[in-house]
Amino acid sequence: MLLPIPGFSYLKASEGSTPPHPVLSSPAAPVVTPVSREIITEARRRIRIVLDVIFRIRPPSHLEKAGLSSVATRLLRRRMAERSDNAGPVRVDSLHVREAVDGPDFEIYGCCSSRAQGWAFLALFGPPSGLPVLIEPQNQGRDANHIPAVQEPRCWQIHSFRLLSPHR
Repeated sequence: MLLPIPGFSYLKASEGSTPPHPVLSSPAAPVVTPVSREIITEARRRIRIVLDVIFRIRPPSHLEKAGLSSVATRLLRRRMAERSDNAGPVRVDSLHVREAVDGPDFEIYGCCSSRAQGWAFLALFGPPSGLPVLIEPQNQGRDANHIPAVQEPRCWQIHSFRLLSPHR
């Protein structure tokens, strides 16, 4: 049976011959796994120390407390020697942690502000490279002889850190 096509009175379509419309689907969103609260807390503590050193609130010797890799420490010290214009109190406006796409590390990114200027930062946070993974015995509690496993975030390092300056 022929039925008129709405809006086109001179065209008619057969009722049973219309092909089914393809089902359009949106692209699959990447699966986001939640990051543990312990990792976020440790990342926030380390980033705070690094930003305080960069903005001259803490002395450069505090970079050791932040657990930076040797390469990241050298790059930050050189950047601080080259630029002295970013001294003053700093406020972390946002900080996000997610799993890195290409490895076991975590990406830390966010923004901070100092003296009415906004700054963005990026960091890579994860287990120290080149060290074997230690497995803790299940029956050993935390005592004076406890050797922390590399999987614990408090033993991790910041492998890289970038502070992106505002456009002037």
